[in-house]
This record gives sequence, structure tokens and C-alpha cells, in this order.
Amino acid sequence: MSAIPSGDPAAMPETDSIPRISAKDMMLSIQAMGRGQASTLEELRLKLNLSRGVTARLANYSVARDVAAELGRQGYAEVGALPKDAKSYESKMHTRIALTERGRDLADLLRSDRARAYEVLLRSFHASHPYFRRFVAAVKDGAFLTPIISSIEEHLSPRYKSTRLFAEDIERGTFEPEGLLTSVSGRLGRPLTSAEEDEIRTGVALLAQQIRTAATTESFPEFSRKALSRLNEVVVPAVLRSHGLGFDYNTLRRLWTMGREFQICWATSAHPRFDAWVTFETATLVLSTDGRAIEGVRFENGLATLRDGFLDRVHRVYLQMRELGRPSVVLAWELRASFCFEHRCSPGVFDRLFAEHYNGSDVYEIAKDFPRNKPLHEDPLVLGDRQIGLIRITKKQQEAS
Repeated sequence: MSAIPSGDPAAMPETDSIPRISAKDMMLSIQAMGRGQASTLEELRLKLNLSRGVTARLANYSVARDVAAELGRQGYAEVGALPKDAKSYESKMHTRIALTERGRDLADLLRSDRARAYEVLLRSFHASHPYFRRFVAAVKDGAFLTPIISSIEEHLSPRYKSTRLFAEDIERGTFEPEGLLTSVSGRLGRPLTSAEEDEIRTGVALLAQQIRTAATTESFPEFSRKALSRLNEVVVPAVLRSHGLGFDYNTLRRLWTMGREFQICWATSAHPRFDAWVTFETATLVLSTDGRAIEGVRFENGLATLRDGFLDRVHRVYLQMRELGRPSVVLAWELRASFCFEHRCSPGVFDRLFAEHYNGSDVYEIAKDFPRNKPLHEDPLVLGDRQIGLIRITKKQQEAS
């Protein structure tokens, strides 16, 4: 596998805290306040829960609080004192929330032009959050790989046929990071720099000390889950620091979700060419000279652009997958990831167009198999109420004229 080139290191001292909310939640809240349906924190919580079909007492209080805080931060609402935890929520549940003039303008735009409203929110979020600006700059600079650790045997060392062996090495203080370093380098498709190696070695050594007791007291599945999560907090910042993304792994995951929600990029583990998550742009962003403002957004590969000749494009990608060694029947999510990477489009575009063409055409026959387990972190390809697991695309024999 050929490596995707790294960007130049960027010394950017900003810190940030990306909220655990979605753009959809912010828009729903602005819409509700614009219609007079939410003027307190509790009313906002009930509105958000209604959209989720949730009725439990105090459910999602933190979501409502974080949405309100972000609306205030971005100047869309005037917000009173907010609770820090569930215990203080009841005393502050009637905190007033009111749209500012800027917020009312966005509510009006949301009613008339939803796509434009999301673009306005994207620009606002970019201006408000340094980490989001770094992320946008990294995506704009080119596709990059993230070697997320999800398997002890595959990503740490073939020696660990069971979690027990890994836990025993941690308990004895004999765990060596060589297998991990080799795996990370191979998945990136390039040698690690000395700085990356040193950071990973130092971080892993410290982590091994910190989880030594847990290796003996926790169940093996629980120990494994926590250990892998904390290893990602060591490895991911180390290898992405050169892209200006040296913050924690959980923040990166939230940025991935946000980038996909705004349809400006996608991070996927399903591309058959890469043994790591690949992040790539699905829109063209025009940034200001100092990179602190988004001046333009272009969605160049949407439904209208890719609909004409869609099956021709899919068949070409299918053949590319065959050249990579995939069998004649390919995984649906791998085909989608390959197509979207090739055409710089969001997965929703592929899903919609495939649903329009799933019966094939006069030229192409599409065979589909439904029962197939998919990775937990990849969305299924759905036709009606059924998930597609396997796809084969063949050209029909043309009758001789």
C-alpha cells in the first residue's frame, strides 16, 4: 500500500473543547425557539427528546445544556446560568434562552433555505473553534490515514491470541511496543519519524504502568476495551501531529462526525486499499488567507453531477476493487467507500443513487446478497427495510447487431 503524504508540521498553540452535540440539534433548537416552542432550558430539553422519541425524566439534560452553551458561544442566543451536572439541573431548568438578532436571522434562513442555513452554521462553527479550523485545514490539505487500534492481536502483536496474554504481559511489566510500532508504520504505509516513535514509546510505557493493576482486577473483555481506547489516545495524536491534529482521539472522533454532518468530509475504515481509517474531503472549501474564515463552499460531486453515468462509475470502481484482489462479490460498504473516495462525494450520495439504480440497467446486472454482518462503525447500505451485504456487478452480454 502506498502512503498518503503527510503535511508539514504546524505549530498552533490554540486549545479547544468540541461540544458533544450535533449540527442537527443546534438547528432543531434554533427552529424551536424561532417558533416560540422553547424559551427555557427544560423546554429545549423536551423538544430535543421529542425528536429522539425519549421521555425519561431528565434524559439528555447535558445535551440541552451543551446546545444552549454553544448557541450562546456562537452568538445565536442569550443564555442564563447553566447547570454543571444532573444534581444542579433541577434548580436551573427554567434558565431563560432567547434568540439574538443573529439567531433570528438563522431561524428565518432555516425556513427558506435549509442548505444555506447549514453553510452559515458551518462558517460560524469554523470561526468559533480552533480545533475545527485545524481539522478543516488538514482535510483540505489532502487525504490522511489514522491507524485506529481496534484489535489486540492484529494491531499490537500476533503473539496475543487472547486478551489474557496481553494482560499478563502488562501485569509482569514485560509488554514491548515493537509490534505496535511495526503495525502502525505498516498501516500508514510509511516509516514512523523518530519523533513519532519516541512519543509512542514514552506514552505506551506510561500507560503500561497506569493500567498494571487493572490487568489483574478487571475482566479481560473490560480490560481490553479500556486498554485499546487508551492506546488510541497515545498513538493517534502522535501520528497526526504533523497534520496539526495532535489533540486527543475523542475530539478527532467528534470532528469526524461533525465533518460528515456538514458533508464536507468523510472518515471511513472500509476502503479496501487502506488498513487504516482514511479521511478525505467531500466538498471544496475556500478559506481566507489566514485560514480563519470559510469564504466559500462548493459541493461539486452531488446527486446531479454523479447521477448521469452512475452505473458506469460504479462498475469502474468495482473493477478497481477486483484488481486489489477482492473476489467477484464485494462488500457493499467497501464498494461505497471506494466510490466516494474516488469521486470525493459523501456516502449519502452513493446510497441515494444506488437506491435509484439497484435493479441494474440494459448494460449492467447487479446481484445482491442481504444477510451479512457489517462493522459496527460503518453505516449499512439499505434498500427499503433490508441491509445489503454483498454486491456483484457484471456487464450483460450484448446481442450481436
